[in-house]
Amino acid sequence: MTFMGIKINPEVIKMPEKKERNIQVRSIVLNEQCQFRVDNDGDNVKLRGYAAVFDQWTNINDWWSGNYKERIKKGAFAKTISEMDVMSVWNHNTDIVLGSSKNGTLRLSEDDYGLSIEIDPPNSPEGISKVESVKRGDVKKMSFAFEVIKKEDEYDEKGFLKNRTLTEL
Repeated sequence: MTFMGIKINPEVIKMPEKKERNIQVRSIVLNEQCQFRVDNDGDNVKLRGYAAVFDQWTNINDWWSGNYKERIKKGAFAKTISEMDVMSVWNHNTDIVLGSSKNGTLRLSEDDYGLSIEIDPPNSPEGISKVESVKRGDVKKMSFAFEVIKKEDEYDEKGFLKNRTLTEL
């Protein structure tokens, strides 16, 4: 086989297997109890809010599993928070990064209510416009993408998924 004028022996080069990941997305509607707001700490602007809430049942309509109820248990994010570099991006677009846990511009913590976030958005045209959208109240939801690591499923008498508790994300 020839690639860009270089002869390659295909028996020598083995491509790594692609691991299929089941990334899911959930949204939280912002309200009085769960807000996403702009706070000014001196010269620093911070975005604060909750990306997820604990122990509240949500109706899910899934193509494969049908309709079921789902909740997130407190502690489900603990391992990911401590071990992974989590990024805050706008509309799941990794070209618009608002903060990163690795460099300290995104701070995540679990409390009794849910997954609390604090972001130091960049002082760039993208960051400034996103802060302004939150300030004006244009942003009505926050969502997060995740991979289910551990879960507890309950099925009805017909074998359909009835309830799912997410215990590690």
